Amino acid sequence: MVPQQFNDAPQPRTLLTIEQFRQQLQFRKPVRGKAWIDVQDFSNEEITQKWELDDALKHMDNSRYGPVNFLNIRTLRDNVVPWELEGLADYRVLQEASDRAGVAKDNRQGLNFPDSFALWGKQGTWSFPHVDKHGLYTAVLCEQGEKLWFSWSLDDKELENWAKDRERGEKYEPSQAGFPVLMRNGDLLIQPPGTVHAPASVTNVIMTGYFFWSSRTMNTTARCALLDLEHPNITNEDVQPELGGRLKHLAHASKLRLQPYNWGEEDLEEFQRLEQKNLVVVIHPVRSYKAYQQNGYFAAS
Repeated sequence: MVPQQFNDAPQPRTLLTIEQFRQQLQFRKPVRGKAWIDVQDFSNEEITQKWELDDALKHMDNSRYGPVNFLNIRTLRDNVVPWELEGLADYRVLQEASDRAGVAKDNRQGLNFPDSFALWGKQGTWSFPHVDKHGLYTAVLCEQGEKLWFSWSLDDKELENWAKDRERGEKYEPSQAGFPVLMRNGDLLIQPPGTVHAPASVTNVIMTGYFFWSSRTMNTTARCALLDLEHPNITNEDVQPELGGRLKHLAHASKLRLQPYNWGEEDLEEFQRLEQKNLVVVIHPVRSYKAYQQNGYFAAS
C-alpha cells in the first residue's frame, strides 16, 4: 500500500468527493425516462439489483436505512492509471492484447472495457472473502472515507484448498490468518492476482479502481484465471468472453518474447500450457475443468 503521506508523486493526487459523485450521477440522468444504478442491498436475498437512481440516493442519504453499495459506476477520472504505473509497458499487456486481427482502434468490451471502476459504499457494507476475476491485479484508491481491506496471503496450495472449501460450502474465509489494511483518503493499494480479500466500509466511502495484468507474471495470472473458472463462486464477477483470446495472444507473444515487454522469470512454457486449459474452459463453460480432465482433454497438473 502507498499511504497518502508517503506518496511522492510529481503532482499531488486530486481526490474526488462524495458530493462530486452525487452531482455527476445526477448529471448523467437521461432527459427522458429513468436512470438506473446497480445496487448491492445487504437486506435483500437477491443482493445485487437495479434501482432507480433517485430512490437509491435517498437510501444512501438516510441513516435509518441499511447499508448499500453503488456498483459499476463509470469513473470520474480522466486517467485511472496510478502514477506509480505510468510509462511502465509491462503493466499494459491487458489493454494491448487483442483477440482479433488489426491494430486500429478496437471496439472496447469485455476485459478491455471497463478496466476501471468506481464504487460508492455506505457505512457498514462488506463483501464475502473472494478473489478478483481472471488473475487481475487490482489498484484501488480511497477517494474519500475509510475502507477496511481485509486480506489473506495464500500460496497456490492454500488458495486451491480454500476454493474447494468454498465450492463445498464449508466455509467462506481461508483457514490461515488474514491481515487488515485500513485505507483512508488518498491511500492507494495494489493487490496481486489471487489475493483473497473482504473489504468493509468503516464510513461512507468512495473508491476508484483499475485492473491490469503484468507481462512478468502471466504464469500466475493464467493459474489464477483457471482456478476461478473451475470454482466460479470464489469470485463475484462473471467470466469475460475475451479471456481466452487475450491469453492466446499473450502466450504467442511470450513464445517470441516480443518487445517492449519483459516476460520475467516465470516458466513461460507452463504459462502456455495453462493458456490452453483456460481456452478450453472458456469455450465450453457448461462443462467443468474436472470433466475435461476425466475425458482426457488435458492431463491433470
